[in-house]
Formats: sequence, C-alpha cells, structure tokens
Amino acid sequence: MTGLTYLDLSSNQLSQAIPNSFGRMNALTYLDLSSNQLSQAIPNSFGRMTALTYLDLSSNLLSQAIPNSFGCMTALTFLDLSSNQLHGEFPNSLQNLSNLKVVDFSFNNLIGSLPDFTLLSSLTELVVNFNQLDGYLPTVFEKHSALQILDLSNNHLKGSVLDFTGLSSLESLDLHNNEFSGSLPDFTGCSSLQVLYLGKNKFTEWGAQSTGSLSSLTDLDLSMNSIESTITETHLSNLSSLKHLSASYNSFTFEFSSEWLLPLQIDTLYLSSCKLGPKFPNWIRNQHIIGSLDISHNQILDTVPIWFWNISTEMVRLNLSSNEIRGKFSQSPWPCT
Repeated sequence: MTGLTYLDLSSNQLSQAIPNSFGRMNALTYLDLSSNQLSQAIPNSFGRMTALTYLDLSSNLLSQAIPNSFGCMTALTFLDLSSNQLHGEFPNSLQNLSNLKVVDFSFNNLIGSLPDFTLLSSLTELVVNFNQLDGYLPTVFEKHSALQILDLSNNHLKGSVLDFTGLSSLESLDLHNNEFSGSLPDFTGCSSLQVLYLGKNKFTEWGAQSTGSLSSLTDLDLSMNSIESTITETHLSNLSSLKHLSASYNSFTFEFSSEWLLPLQIDTLYLSSCKLGPKFPNWIRNQHIIGSLDISHNQILDTVPIWFWNISTEMVRLNLSSNEIRGKFSQSPWPCT
C-alpha cells in the first residue's frame, strides 16, 4: 500500500508493537492509531513518512523515548502523542518541524527541559501537562507567535516566568502546579486571553499592571502561591469579563475604598485564607449571580450585613468558616421556594 495517503485505525483493540513497515508508506499524509493498546517503542522508521501532515498516536501504551527521526517529518501540522508511557527527553530534532500547529505530549513521563518551541512560528496549541519536566522555560515567546493555547501544568518547571507581552492570539495559559517563582509575568497586549491558571506555584508578587488590562479574561486562578501583594481597585477594575476568580491561600492585603464595588458580575469567588478582615467585604454587595463563595479563614471580626442574605438567588456553595463572625441571623438565609 505504498500509494496510501489516508489511514485511520483509531478506537480498535490493536496491540503489541507498531510495525516498522509503516515507514514504507511514504505517500501517507494522515495517520491515526489512537485509542488502541499499542505498546513498546515508536519505530524510527516513522521519520521516512515525510509527506505526513497529521499523526495521532494518543491513548496507547507506547513507551521509551520519542525517536529523533521525528524531526524528518517536516510536513507535520498536527502531532498527538498524549496519554502514553513515553519517557526520556525531547529530541532536539523537534525544532525542525516548522509547520506544526498543534502539539500534545500530555500524560506521559517526559523529563528534562522544554525545547524552544518558540522557533515554531506556526504553532497555535502546545500541551505538555502531566509530565516530569523540571527545567526552565525557553526564551521569551516571539511577539508574532500564533500561539493560542499553552498548557505546561503539572510538571516541575521552575524559575521566573518571562513575560508574554504581545501574544495577542493567546487564549488559554495553564502553568498550574509547577515551581515558578517571582512576580507574575506581564500579560500586557494579550488581548485575547480568556483562561489564566497560575495556581500552586511559588509566585510572590501580583502587580496590577500584570493582569490589569485583560478585559477578555473569564477565569483567573492564583491560588496556593506565596503572593504578599496589596490588592487595590486597579487589579480588578478592568477585568470586565471575569467569571471565576480563585486566589485562596495567599497573603493578600486588600485596600478598597469603602464605597467601591466589584465592577463585574462573578460566578465563583474563592478567597480563603487571604486576610480579607477585619471587616466583612462590602465590595461584593452588588454580586447578584454568584454561585460559589469562599471567604473562610480570613480573620473577619464583624457581623454579617443584612444585604448579604439577599445577595444572590444562585448561591449553591458558601463557606464563611473559621472567622470570628458574630451576631445572629436577621432572617432565614436563602429560603426554599
């Protein structure tokens, strides 16, 4: 079948090793072997399929390292090796794949540093979460990058995060559960950014200029860091699309004027262990659609204001525990209808 150009064998029960003979199908442009039980190493002969533009080997039992011969498949635009048992470091030859648009190496056991994928100017999606990467981020991402999705979460990456200034196409960034430190990076110019997960790292500072202009942002997670910044109205005033904010387990100091109100309607607000007190947070009194609120462990030494019991008919999760809230219910909270 040397003239075959399209082959889809996905979602079957194929097992054992992938035959070396696949490398003889040098006219193949599309190959999908995903969701099988294929095991052992990926054959080096794959490098002979130089016409291949789409390769999906995800959800198998493939092991050993990614072959260096992958760098010969320079026509590739889509590469998915996720949910296997691959280990070892990334081969440097991957930087030859200048036509790549979508790359997914998630849920493997890859180690070492992340290659400088910034050389791949066509890349729109890079997913490498749930591996064992332990190096630093590569050089600053080029401002002309087409990158839309970047997921490096659940690794052991460390050091300061270079800024993402000018990545106007970036829509989702997930650096959750690594060992990044220092200040939050600068996202000025990331006008398309909607999802930003930076939780469970070692960040120490949240500058207002870092995220203050992200008017398209809907999800922001800064929880479980070591941030000691003073949070002012400037940090939140321009986040007009924000729906989910999680910033629990930090050491924030909140400095809002007594009359200031959060200038958006939020669905989820998690601020446990953030030093909100001693006053009850008056700046949330205009939140009419909030469904989940956690302001536990915040040294609040106050009574619950009357307005709070009428704040939202959408509330399904509320945690005010481990404060010093006093007084009594002025009415039944959220009565059943």
